[in-house]
Formats: sequence, structure tokens, C-alpha cells
Amino acid sequence: MEEVKEKLDQAKIAFEQLKASMKQYDQLSAYYSSQDWFDDVQLYQDGKLPADIKAGILSEDGLYDVFGDMYEYALSQLEFVSEYMRKH
Repeated sequence: MEEVKEKLDQAKIAFEQLKASMKQYDQLSAYYSSQDWFDDVQLYQDGKLPADIKAGILSEDGLYDVFGDMYEYALSQLEFVSEYMRKH
């Protein structure tokens, strides 16, 4: 019982943190589908951005992974909830 409660408490905290980041996720998604993202990629490729700038957001692979991971996580939560509700 204690182990299940501990894991549930941890999951609830992590879920609240994820929900709190959804505004940032939505902004990231909007940026990625905007002309600004394409313009920034071109600036980066042309060497017109500062060398010390973090440019991971300009990586299609990185963004694809974040969006894919979020999709897979959401899907797994639907499956978890469906299975739980069928059992209980």
C-alpha cells in the first residue's frame, strides 16, 4: 500500500508539472509551425546568430522527438485510464 501511494503521489506531482508546462508546449508548437522558425533556421545556417546561443529548438529532430514523446505519453495515459476504469 505504501509503495503504491508513494508512486501515485509522485505521478500526481509530475502530472501537475507537465500540465503547468502545456502553455510552453503550445507556444513551442506554434513557433515550430510559423515562418519565424524557418527564418531563424536560415539565420542559424547562415551563421547570423551568436555562436553561444542555444539552438536546439532549431533542430527538426529534437522538436519531432518532443512532439512524438508527448503524443506517446498522452496515448499511454488514455490506455492506462481506460484499463483502470474497466477494472474498477
